Amino acid sequence: MSRAIDKLPEPKNPKQMKIIVLSAGRNGTQSLFSAFKMLGYTPYHMSEVVREGKSHMNCMIECLEAKYKGNGKVYGRKEFEKWFANYDVLIAIPTFFLEELVQAYPECKFILTTRNEDSWLKSINNTFKKRMLANEGFPIKHISYVDPFTSRLLTMLRLVRFALWRGVDLEAPGADKALLSFYNEHNANAVKITPKPNLLVVRLEDGLGWEEVCPFLGIDIPKEPYPRGNVPNEFHKKVFELFYHNWWRALKGISYAAVPAAAAAGAWYMWGSDMIKV
Repeated sequence: MSRAIDKLPEPKNPKQMKIIVLSAGRNGTQSLFSAFKMLGYTPYHMSEVVREGKSHMNCMIECLEAKYKGNGKVYGRKEFEKWFANYDVLIAIPTFFLEELVQAYPECKFILTTRNEDSWLKSINNTFKKRMLANEGFPIKHISYVDPFTSRLLTMLRLVRFALWRGVDLEAPGADKALLSFYNEHNANAVKITPKPNLLVVRLEDGLGWEEVCPFLGIDIPKEPYPRGNVPNEFHKKVFELFYHNWWRALKGISYAAVPAAAAAGAWYMWGSDMIKV
């Protein structure tokens, strides 16, 4: 049986992977994404999975299914090089494939940013968790019935949720404990298995900026300030624009419900982006 990764075209001029950010989301990863773009790199974040479309979402689903559900074989370097052929920095994806990516790219530079577990938990619960719960209600879940793009997106996010919360329901009493267990184990494993000369560990409470990143990479500090502020807001707005076109295309012509449904989906994303602060 052919796999999703096998259906991707063979890359003609693949980039060399240079930096892998091992951090779980809500640890300054959006700022790092913007920072690496400013430095001339081509970073791959969860947003790129979506922007690249169905083929990349299918690869993410396939790899998550293999690792967390035991369905198939988790990717190795050969598959990763095909999947990430047009990128030289990985962000967010290593949250779910830590061991596999460290083993596949031992020569890379690795960055792990962490923060106090209570503040991280609060940030996740106020942002990502709310989005995950909202996905299962109107209008997103209903749009997924008629739009293949949204359907694949929800499949992928459900697997992400399964991995982060270790299969525990988001509203179950043990949800926070399961999530913190994943977080602390992930950070400990990242330090344990990553080649030490190639690893930079930064606590957000101690500061994260050019002064920490650039010397580690052996490059000059830019004159421009390190990206901060509402970077996540900008990210969510861009993703909203991508989703909205798919939602409208799927719903128009089906019924007069298209307008309120698409509008509700848009409002949900725009309101949600206002919640993102850290």
